[in-house]
Formats: sequence, C-alpha cells, structure tokens
Amino acid sequence: MSEKCSGPSECAETLKAIAEESRIKILRLLLTNEKSVTNIARELNMKQYHVSRHLVILKKAGLVQSTREGKSVKYTVNPSIHRYFDKNSVGTLDIGCCMVSFRKLNSEQKEF
Repeated sequence: MSEKCSGPSECAETLKAIAEESRIKILRLLLTNEKSVTNIARELNMKQYHVSRHLVILKKAGLVQSTREGKSVKYTVNPSIHRYFDKNSVGTLDIGCCMVSFRKLNSEQKEF
C-alpha cells in the first residue's frame, strides 16, 4: 500500500484487511502504543500464532509496521497513515479513501 489509497481497488484491498474482528482489535490496541506479539496476544486473550497471522495481513496492507528490538519484534500503526485523536474516539486512521474511527466504549461495553 502506498502512503494513501490511490484508487477504489487499493481501498477495497485495505478495507478487506481491516474487515475482521481480531484485526480491528489489534489496530485499536496499536493506535497509541507499540506492542509485541506476546503483549497483543495477552491483552486480547488470543494465541500468539493467530496474532502473528493477523499482523502479516495488516502489514501486507500497509497498516502496520514492525521494528526488531533484539529477539523481540514490536508492531505499530504505520506512521505514514494519518492519525487523529479527539475526546470522542480512541483514534481515527485516515487511509486515504476513507477514515476508520475507533469510538470510546461506554462502561457497559467490553473493550476487547
């Protein structure tokens, strides 16, 4: 993926990468802090293998990037994707063709 989606087919491919519950949860987690696969798996109560598979898809779509730190690999939302933060959301990603906003959840909703 380029810095921003350049057309409808690229936008559709990016949205397909996001269109899965676990990947939405992972993106939401990575909006503000970098995390390792182990940390993501623990926070989302998922197996590391599944987290890794989802991260491969998000990385291929250009939504996340990885940085090696010794034996560990840290993941973050790709810095070329514009992010916005306001009081009504956890964060918003501008992927070019559209914006994906992660709303704050009320006390009755489970975060993950």
